[in-house]
Amino acid sequence: MKCLGEKRTALWILDRKGYAGEITCEECGGTLVCHSCGVALRAEEEAVNVTCPLCGYKAPFPKKCPKCGGFLLSGKRPGLEIVLKIAQALCGEG
Repeated sequence: MKCLGEKRTALWILDRKGYAGEITCEECGGTLVCHSCGVALRAEEEAVNVTCPLCGYKAPFPKKCPKCGGFLLSGKRPGLEIVLKIAQALCGEG
């Protein structure tokens, strides 16, 4: 944060695409997984869609947990999309 205040360059390295690297249900603790290959789905496009990073399966972000029917789904492990928004807010851009 110090370098931002001094108008210096800052570099963040993050190897996670999308909005969130994993989606979990706050009610049952379950993780949303791909129907095809069983890998944890990631949220993309500002949490509008979910995508499998392994096989490419893509679907709309679910309205409820497929395991318990709970409505409290949250993204874990922030991805590049949200980090970029945070960086723009901190730097006064965007």
